[in-house]
Amino acid sequence: MKNEIVFVSGQRGSGKSYWVKSFVRGLPRYLLYDALGEYEGATRFTEIGGLLEFSKANQQGGFFEAIFDPLEHDDFPLFCRVALALGNLYVVIEELDLFATPYVSPLELQKLFKYGRHYGINVIGVSRRPSEVSRLFTSQATRFILFRQIEPRDVTYFRSVIGPQADRLPDLPQFCFLDIDFSEGPPLPSDPQKLP
Repeated sequence: MKNEIVFVSGQRGSGKSYWVKSFVRGLPRYLLYDALGEYEGATRFTEIGGLLEFSKANQQGGFFEAIFDPLEHDDFPLFCRVALALGNLYVVIEELDLFATPYVSPLELQKLFKYGRHYGINVIGVSRRPSEVSRLFTSQATRFILFRQIEPRDVTYFRSVIGPQADRLPDLPQFCFLDIDFSEGPPLPSDPQKLP
C-alpha cells in the first residue's frame, strides 16, 4: 500500500467529499471519521464502544470499510488510537479543521501525522481552507487534491507550496480539481481533472 498523506481542500460544494467517496471505493482497508454524517454504506458506528470491538476483531488484517459517525466529537482522540492499533489502512478525516487547527491538535492525531507510516497508515484530511488546518498536517502532506478556492489568502498559500499553478484555483469549475503529488519530489504542473 502506498504511504501518503493527502490534503483535500476547496470551497463548499466543490466536490471534495465526492472525490473521497470515489477514492475509497475499492480500498482494501479504510476507517473514515464522518463528522457531518455525509457518507453511506460500509460498516457504520455511532458509538466508540462498537468501533473498539470492531477494531479488536480486525487487528490481524483482512478487508474492511468502516465509518465512525459519532454523536459527539469527544471520542476523536480514541478514534485516532483505534486507527493506530489497526494499522495498514487509510484513515479519512472529514472536517479536519475541527480537530487539527493551527493552534491545537490531539496528541493522538499528531502521532498519526508524524508516525503513521511506521504503522502502514495513510491519512486523507478534508477541509475547506488551508488556513484552518494545522501546519503539521500540511507540511507532512505528500499530495494535494485542490478544488476551487477564491479566498486570496488561500490562493497565496497554495502558490507558496505548488507555485504559479495555484493561480488556476479561482477559475476551476465545480467538480474539477488539481492533483498535486509531492511524493517523487517537487510537483510538476498538473492539468485540471474532472470527477466522473
